[in-house]
Amino acid sequence: MTCNKPHLYPGSSLTRLYTVKDEYGELYDPTSLSGIITDSGGALQGTLVYKDFSYVSTGKYRLHWNLPPDAKKGVWHIYLTAVYDLPTPPLITKKTFNFTVELAPKDGV
Repeated sequence: MTCNKPHLYPGSSLTRLYTVKDEYGELYDPTSLSGIITDSGGALQGTLVYKDFSYVSTGKYRLHWNLPPDAKKGVWHIYLTAVYDLPTPPLITKKTFNFTVELAPKDGV
């Protein structure tokens, strides 16, 4: 899975495209796609399930998630898990993505 790393502000929206690939680099659609989002202090800020991702095309999914208005400054983490039930045993891909939350610039500064 891949994702670019944006800089965001408290209350802003995170919108990112994720790609899911097997060990050969081929795109595939997982049976399940889930994850969690933690803030810079490691506190859980959100859980993600398959329906939180919009299907784009084979192996490509878009996530849209709103940061809380009081989001802590620092590096946040998204831990994603994609599972494909076939072949047996299941193919499980786990990846971590980071994004930075910065304080919003003040007007006139």
